[in-house]
Amino acid sequence: SAPLVPTDPLLLYIAIIGLAEFFVAAQPMILPLLPGKPDPEDLAERYKDFIVHLVLDGLKPRDRP
Repeated sequence: SAPLVPTDPLLLYIAIIGLAEFFVAAQPMILPLLPGKPDPEDLAERYKDFIVHLVLDGLKPRDRP
């Protein structure tokens, strides 16, 4: 497993809390954008997987040009 890039743990914590809070608080704005009547548990699971990949992939080291 590759090491993560150095990051501010407090700001990372705040960002993750914000990602989670927005998803819950913005349900009235999010649900009308989705086709049909989405299953809330399925949507939450999809969002969780998305956020895990977003955060972990975003912290992977990269070669900078």
